[in-house]
Amino acid sequence: MHTLLIASLLSNQLWFDTTQDGQYYVLTPMASVTTSCLCNIDVDVIRRGIHGESTSRQKGAIQLMANQKQALGQMSFPVQQGDWLQVTIVLSDGDKMRIEKQVILPDKV
Repeated sequence: MHTLLIASLLSNQLWFDTTQDGQYYVLTPMASVTTSCLCNIDVDVIRRGIHGESTSRQKGAIQLMANQKQALGQMSFPVQQGDWLQVTIVLSDGDKMRIEKQVILPDKV
């Protein structure tokens, strides 16, 4: 039983497709799950720069289909020299599945 649970958890994936256009980073969180679900999604963004720190949190729900790569949205951030940006995505079905992925954008552009 535990082997099946571990295999299932390893099959669920969360990642970021990231592109850069000048000072802008475009992040597209992507997911692939083994079982269709109405999943909870939490997005946390922490930004530090020469003008201080800001934090943003958003929560929502998204319908995901099994075994399909799906975009969860898209975010665009200007990142200037000296800035630091951390984006964390948590995806959960409210039961056994919980996956988390984080990306940190460096202070070099």
